[in-house]
Amino acid sequence: MVTELEILRMFLRFSSYPESATQVRPEGLPQQAPCPLPQALPEFMGSLEQLPGEGGWYSAHLLFQPLSDVEAQDRLIREVTDRLYECGWTRQVFPTMRPSGLLSQMEVPAILAEVMPDDLPEPPSNLVHHESKCTATWNTTFNKGQLFVQLEVQTGPAYDHWTQQPDPLAFGLPALLPPQGWMAETLAGSGSGNMRASLLISSLLLSGSGTVDELYAHYTQQLQQQGWTEQQHTLTPELILSVWQTPQGDQGQLSLVQRTEENWQATLHLTRLHELKTDGNLGSSWYSF
Repeated sequence: MVTELEILRMFLRFSSYPESATQVRPEGLPQQAPCPLPQALPEFMGSLEQLPGEGGWYSAHLLFQPLSDVEAQDRLIREVTDRLYECGWTRQVFPTMRPSGLLSQMEVPAILAEVMPDDLPEPPSNLVHHESKCTATWNTTFNKGQLFVQLEVQTGPAYDHWTQQPDPLAFGLPALLPPQGWMAETLAGSGSGNMRASLLISSLLLSGSGTVDELYAHYTQQLQQQGWTEQQHTLTPELILSVWQTPQGDQGQLSLVQRTEENWQATLHLTRLHELKTDGNLGSSWYSF
């Protein structure tokens, strides 16, 4: 006869760690966690522990009794988090994101502000334990009038991703202010790449009266202040395309294209080539944002 536990274990074969051995512990804490955990927790229901195979990553889910309201959820998370602090855990603070690239008028105040607002959530949703290189994440969901809470603890790439200094390219587009007297509307901003290269793009629609030379001078002055060096450019009455080098050796491209008599599209590209360390089979884009 097939048991509920066997069904659960089969279901977990389709989880993020299908090769792991699974231990379900009603009312019990994980027994093989590589990081310290409090020994007594409020509203604790039990845990599910996935033990890694060779080269795998550890994962554990600490489950709590269903709660009736947000206030009870907040109290529970705060109390458990305080006990994690006592075990050497710290909250994970991610870098503050400032607008970058070709800015619209709406984004200018955030760039000019000397101090960004403190918008850290309380209680924190992410914690790290540096000695064991573990992460802990609070997850909540709501169903049929009840709140469900779990704390996921794991090893693996999340720790490195959270704690390493960000790649300068990820925040590498300089913040360029729009020209006075022009309406600036954001069109797009994105990034993507693979093991061979990374690419950032920012695009803006400018509406106003002026010449392409005035627009070009406005933006090139700001690029030069950021240490970018112009390599070459092409100029026509309706188009300017220029190639730049950043202080890090990456390649930038700035283009200004006339769309209508009073509309110009500005686009800023930044490309970084990575050292090729594969057999040459790069595949498709492996990340985007």
